[in-house]
Amino acid sequence: MVVETVCFTCCMYPWNAGGLQFLDSLTDKFRESELLDWLHKTISDVWSINMDRYEPAALGDTAGAFGILSAHNIRQRALKAFQAGEGAWGASRARASEPDGSLLITAGGVNLHILKAPRSGSRTPLWERDFKWDSNSLTRLNAALRNTAFKPTQASSSGQESLFDIAAVDQDTRSAVNAYSDVFLVWSGQESTGLTAGWLGIPVIGPSPWIAVSRPLWLDETDENILLPVPSSIQPTDSADFDALEEPTPKVRLKIKPPKEESK
Repeated sequence: MVVETVCFTCCMYPWNAGGLQFLDSLTDKFRESELLDWLHKTISDVWSINMDRYEPAALGDTAGAFGILSAHNIRQRALKAFQAGEGAWGASRARASEPDGSLLITAGGVNLHILKAPRSGSRTPLWERDFKWDSNSLTRLNAALRNTAFKPTQASSSGQESLFDIAAVDQDTRSAVNAYSDVFLVWSGQESTGLTAGWLGIPVIGPSPWIAVSRPLWLDETDENILLPVPSSIQPTDSADFDALEEPTPKVRLKIKPPKEESK
């Protein structure tokens, strides 16, 4: 039985319809439990703080190191929040751990892994090109393998039975209910604006690295009601140096002191 695939409006990828249904249901669970709100606020806050102290020219910072630092910060915040046990991390809600030094959030019946999208000129990743599951990250590779291996035992091309045959996995035959064990929350951030965005995706080993990717969980926009400083001509990119940033010009308004009354 072949399930009709649908196109993701923003990126026009033909994601699996059952996978999208699964992600929609998971998104609702994360919203109701307040986990999604916590993740959005934490990721945006971490990105903003680290971007402010990013000095490639003066300190030798790199985009890769910047992403690793953000991952460490998010992991430590999640572990502390879980220990506190409040809000999204209360009883019977989300749980945080760090097997193999990587953040793992257990919530909504799945293993949720946090993944920063590769650096690019846009907040929206190129889903088919920017991601690859290999031995460079065993955590991500194993997550994709678990989703791939969910298919029942089948005969390989050699006629021998195997747990799964990677090339023959049919992603359209999965049930949308309790179908996948591992989900990635992929987030991205712009250096020039500090804005972030987030998605849920189901990783898999196959022709595409994803079975499905959700609609944006959030897509930050600048609040026009907040007065922001005029951006400097030098932004925190690979050639930025905070010593070279333009100093803000303070707005000074003199207060006129009333004249003293003459003594009579």
